[in-house]
Amino acid sequence: MNNTIFDDVFRTMIEKMLYLAVPLINEVFHTSYPEDVKIADYIFRKEEDVRKGIGDIMGGKVLELESERLKAEGMIAGAIKTCKKFKLDQEASVKNIMEEFSLSEEDASNYVKKYW
Repeated sequence: MNNTIFDDVFRTMIEKMLYLAVPLINEVFHTSYPEDVKIADYIFRKEEDVRKGIGDIMGGKVLELESERLKAEGMIAGAIKTCKKFKLDQEASVKNIMEEFSLSEEDASNYVKKYW
């Protein structure tokens, strides 16, 4: 891969001054992500070591793009509607959603209430 000096500077900033990443992204791209959001999985999807390092530093919080969040929520809503169509009760649906989407019981329950 041909890296420019900017790539190297950004990578160094992420490794040594992670607290600047979200403010920089907000400034450059005119976004307003809160500083405690999820960022690495998308930006560094091909660089496992960087993602792991960022995850370790930020305690696993990485910038989740809104489109990815909406896609995941749509898949969850569809799964809930399928559970309902096949006559599963809400409790069984919660367990299914927990398993299929690796969610906590509370999160799965909230989705089932929202989309039932």
